[in-house]
Amino acid sequence: MATAIPLDARIYVAGHAGVAGSAIVRRLQREGFSHLIVRRRADVDLNDQSAVAMLFRTTGPEYLVLAAGRVGGIAANMAAPVEFLVQNLAIQSNVLLSYLEAALRKTVFLGLHPVPDNGKLERLAQTILAFIERPSAAGFPG
Repeated sequence: MATAIPLDARIYVAGHAGVAGSAIVRRLQREGFSHLIVRRRADVDLNDQSAVAMLFRTTGPEYLVLAAGRVGGIAANMAAPVEFLVQNLAIQSNVLLSYLEAALRKTVFLGLHPVPDNGKLERLAQTILAFIERPSAAGFPG
């Protein structure tokens, strides 16, 4: 059975500035988590494996929420689908590889399509928190 995450756990939220990532960060802050690790794109390029590995070494996250990715809207995605796919796969691969090398306790990986923000993202953040703490409580196998 999974145990609750300590409020002082080091949680890296990749993609914290995006729509989903920012909703997750707000929720974690409201829940009282005090050691969130966030980095701007200008500070760490998630397309660069060595930069991601350095981030993990220097910050020592215990948990990961992967909500990062290149976005541009439906028209941009339709105009350059291969470029978006390749860049997002690189980001995901780099972050997940560092996650595996660092042997973190748990990760949550989001692959989202654009959705209107009518409360769905807040519910998503709540579901993610439930999953982090107790996978079976969020409807996932424990």
